[in-house]
Amino acid sequence: MRSIVPFVIGSAAFALDALAVLEVAGERPWVPLPFAPRGAPGVASWRGRAIALVDVGALLSGGHSLAPGQVRARTVVARAAGCTVALPVDQVREVHDVAETLVGPAPPGALYASALVEAPGGPVTLLDFEALVEGVLREGTAAA
Repeated sequence: MRSIVPFVIGSAAFALDALAVLEVAGERPWVPLPFAPRGAPGVASWRGRAIALVDVGALLSGGHSLAPGQVRARTVVARAAGCTVALPVDQVREVHDVAETLVGPAPPGALYASALVEAPGGPVTLLDFEALVEGVLREGTAAA
């Protein structure tokens, strides 16, 4: 069995491995940073500190980029690549345990996808969250 946290941005459904998720919060305001990479356009406050805001919608096909200052209904706080980040999303579904038989190969050409999972409510793209955050970090380093 694999535990996942499905979420929606626009009409696109994604999921993270549940072990990466620290918290699911409501909408969080965020501050845009000048010259920030498109994948991490700003910071949000979490437990008294600033954490990077990762715009999954800007990085993945089917998602919608955030406009400066735009908030989404939910914020998934997750950890990968040694970083704690905030992911603004439109909706978060319940944690689901899925059998390995329901986990298939990633859709061809899907950036940062590790698998396609048949979850309750329909298929979701399981993200390779470590690779996604590392990609955002590389993009930020190249922009500096």
